[in-house]
Amino acid sequence: MGSFDNTTFHVGRESGQGQLAKVLNNLLSATAVAITSEALVLGATAGLEAQTLLDIFNAGSGRNTATSAKFPTHVLPETFASGFRLALMAKDVELCLAEARSRGHAMPVGGLVQQLWTLAAAQAEEEADHTEFVRLAEEWAGVEVVGEVAHAGR
Repeated sequence: MGSFDNTTFHVGRESGQGQLAKVLNNLLSATAVAITSEALVLGATAGLEAQTLLDIFNAGSGRNTATSAKFPTHVLPETFASGFRLALMAKDVELCLAEARSRGHAMPVGGLVQQLWTLAAAQAEEEADHTEFVRLAEEWAGVEVVGEVAHAGR
């Protein structure tokens, strides 16, 4: 299985193990995007600036690729152009949870993440970028996370 830095990993000897590693990675990424969305939106409802929160998260134990790269680059400037469609992320999360179910393995947190991504995909445009997941959390809270200032009413 390849990664973004062109490192190649040899994953097991059985067919499908590389695919499983890929969807597990995407489950982790989807979870990071979802919880970062919720954290920034809650902060916005309290009047906290999104960039300041990201700086705090990235200096602390909350750092992840959503806080360090995706939100500063694609969400705050509202470009929503990371290059990975929201529908594909929802599909990968579902594939991961289907594999867990087929193995009789409970993933309660993963199941909640899967439900959120399914809902986001149902509400988003077909070509929406996965960073647009934040719009679901914004809609629920009635605030918009944009750059340095949160705006009410997206």
